Amino acid sequence: YQSRSIATPEAVRRSRVGGRLLCGYLRELISYRNEDFIDDFNTAERMTHLFYIAHDFNKEQTLFDQDKIDTTEFILPDDTTISLGSERYVVPEVLFSPQDIGLPQAGIHDAISDSFLNCEQNFQLSMNHIVLCGAGAKLPGLEHRLESELRPLLPDYLNFLNDSHRSRPHITTVHD
Repeated sequence: YQSRSIATPEAVRRSRVGGRLLCGYLRELISYRNEDFIDDFNTAERMTHLFYIAHDFNKEQTLFDQDKIDTTEFILPDDTTISLGSERYVVPEVLFSPQDIGLPQAGIHDAISDSFLNCEQNFQLSMNHIVLCGAGAKLPGLEHRLESELRPLLPDYLNFLNDSHRSRPHITTVHD
């Protein structure tokens, strides 16, 4: 079916939030409490495997404030140890709220919704997957959070959000 492979230009959305920006934000957050933090981007990038997407950001923040979420230790190349706490979920939250760090753009869920709604309805009906790619696609919790954010934004007739289609993947991640 050839039309599935043709991009609809008016529906294309691009996010400026990616790995480099998230790593830079991590470095900035940690530098507030540790003056001797790394200037090496690669070290910050290696820390990202500790990130996760909070299903409910405000609830996660409350749990962290109540000391109900543990910090994680990370050993830097110079053998010093740094503790990561709220940064583990605050940094990837920028995917959903880039305006929190001053980026004038929509979150990933709003961009996806806007993209779908800018396609013709008959084209929307043929869509049954969202494909996410890049290193951020493997963040734990991303699929669940994305689905919960998209559900109120998109029409009910979109198959990939219907519970009756749970047996097949509805949000697919592609990464190295």
